[in-house]
Amino acid sequence: MPTHLFLAFLEKQSQQPSYRLFLALSSGILLSLGWYAPFQILLFIGLVPLLLLAQDFGLQKKGSWRFFLYVWLAFSVWNVGTIWWLWNALGVGVIGVWLINALLQSLPVVLFHQTHRYSKALHGAAFFSYWLSFEYLHLNWELSFPWLNLGNAFGFLPSWVQFYEYTGAFGGTLWVLAVNYLIFKWLEKKQTAQVPASSYPLAAIVVLILPLLFSQILFYTYEENTEKGFEVVAVQPNLDCYEEKFPYNPATGEPSKNYVSYSEQIDRFIELAQKNSSPQTRYLLFPETALHENVPENAVFQYPEPRRFFKALNQSNPNAYILTGIDTYKFYQKGESLSNTARKSRQDDFYYDSYNAALYITPNGNADFYHKSKLVTGAEKNPLKRWLPQDWKFFVDIMGDLGISQERAVFCADNTTKNCLAPIICYESIYGDFCTEYVQKGATWLAVITNDGWWGNTSGHVQHLGFSALRAIELRRSVARSANTGISCFINQRGEISQATQYGETAAIRGTINPNDTITFFAANGDYLARVSVFLAFFFMISALVKKWRT
Repeated sequence: MPTHLFLAFLEKQSQQPSYRLFLALSSGILLSLGWYAPFQILLFIGLVPLLLLAQDFGLQKKGSWRFFLYVWLAFSVWNVGTIWWLWNALGVGVIGVWLINALLQSLPVVLFHQTHRYSKALHGAAFFSYWLSFEYLHLNWELSFPWLNLGNAFGFLPSWVQFYEYTGAFGGTLWVLAVNYLIFKWLEKKQTAQVPASSYPLAAIVVLILPLLFSQILFYTYEENTEKGFEVVAVQPNLDCYEEKFPYNPATGEPSKNYVSYSEQIDRFIELAQKNSSPQTRYLLFPETALHENVPENAVFQYPEPRRFFKALNQSNPNAYILTGIDTYKFYQKGESLSNTARKSRQDDFYYDSYNAALYITPNGNADFYHKSKLVTGAEKNPLKRWLPQDWKFFVDIMGDLGISQERAVFCADNTTKNCLAPIICYESIYGDFCTEYVQKGATWLAVITNDGWWGNTSGHVQHLGFSALRAIELRRSVARSANTGISCFINQRGEISQATQYGETAAIRGTINPNDTITFFAANGDYLARVSVFLAFFFMISALVKKWRT
């Protein structure tokens, strides 16, 4: 269809309920498809229908609530189409996650629409700043769920986003927003003397292509230093979260049908590591909560299975360092200051903390711990705890949070700062700025330990892997990934994935990690794009309010 006929069609159909419904559903479907290869390119037009919808409603003095409902519908479709797999872990409760997350995502679009009603200056800048501010706030508040931040969609297209070493994933978000906005402006056919409408298609192409070209140059010219590479073995025991790993099914509370005893699980870990390691192996990685029987951290090797685990691996690989997930706890003595996450025992008069931890064991048997600090809302932390009255002690204790480490831990081998790993536990791999703290503390490579079996054999574990690839690019750090089940693999400093296992596969992989102590611009500055956007968003809101009051 010729461009002028298409624009005439849009103008004719505007303000019709069916047309508005079409725009909302189109946006939701395009954004959903953009999370699946090879359709990521659709993200660059996924927000255009919503911007057209905002323009349509902007012609009226009323209708803000109807506009909000259309936007909410669009983002609800996006959530269902992209994170539908949460149903496997949450059941019917996932409907609330879809709707609440879509509601939150609607806020920057609605705010942009309201601002534009009263102030048309810096139209595009307001759109960018509101969206980036929302994504930043969604990274850093109690109900954090940044899974669908737009820049996160390119984990399996590393050659497209090499510029993340300068901008982080927010650079990808800004890239997507800018192309969407320029295409919208072209369709809007809004002409000015300075910028004729015909210039918008060219501008959109330039904004799309230039970051791609820059990334291609970086991708094909970047070289890793291989002089100090070392061998790592990542173990994938493949234990079903609901029926094999734990004695009771976490979803139903009933005894697991095919429970693999703790002793047999330890045997599997040892066998996989020993069969696939060599005398040159420097690290053995095991997944999140591999050692899942709670033990006190000050006496971990006094328990028979952890002691047998370390002894067997140390005998077969006496020079290897071990990193494994473990469930631990800490008792507080009377009079000892309590953490914010400490819980009171229901049986006895004492307080304790529970941890989802990483245990680092040196060849001579020294042990160190890192406690997962980015916790999964609902499963590992209760965001409502701080708002509950202190008199509701029962609910506060039952719905308490896991304990966390206040600072990132870095574990170094061979008494050198050139070989230091960052222990990243599962959900933490989503947070780019958070991971910069490991690098700032000296991490030269990343070890991601995770349990992706909660979502079953769906796109959930695949999407989760993509975050690790983005962290490799942002920080220019090699990654070794050990999953209980899901995808274990190695990722180089350009974000390329190798030796990826299959979901449901019992395996161990052996590869070479090249350490790197160079600090990227993003590692040094974090989410600076988003922080600037928060400041600008505040400015745009104040400007719009002042103009509203004056009129």
